[in-house]
Amino acid sequence: MNRRTFVVGAVGSLTIGSGCLGRSSSGNDEPATEGITSREFTITDSEPGGPFDDEPSVAFDPQAGRVTVTGKMWEGNPCMETTLETATYDESNETLNVTIGVEKTGENCPDSLGAIAYRAVVGFDDDLPKTVIATERPPDSWEPQTATIER
Repeated sequence: MNRRTFVVGAVGSLTIGSGCLGRSSSGNDEPATEGITSREFTITDSEPGGPFDDEPSVAFDPQAGRVTVTGKMWEGNPCMETTLETATYDESNETLNVTIGVEKTGENCPDSLGAIAYRAVVGFDDDLPKTVIATERPPDSWEPQTATIER
């Protein structure tokens, strides 16, 4: 085997594999919403298996005081990044709205399509919401998926 071919292939594999797995943040820069104590967002898999047309899943954990939203969605090309776009709580109707979105982070990207699996965790200081509306907003060419879950 040609050593140059091997080195180029190995470096390319490491570059592709180092992607976004484990990428996390504490949420976005929006102001705190009354009742929410924390926001966490993590990419749990940068190459999940399909299907990707399922609605997001929602789990309530009253003992820990948190709601967890998980799902899989199309992220787009390497110049796109999936983020926790919003996590807001409306106390008047006890509804948490969570939007997972994709934002452009670069220019002149190759035509490709990537997918991710994610987990968003929203903490509360008091009772958990009665309703969670979770929306995945993939790149423009894909339909958003929304789940409305009541506990």
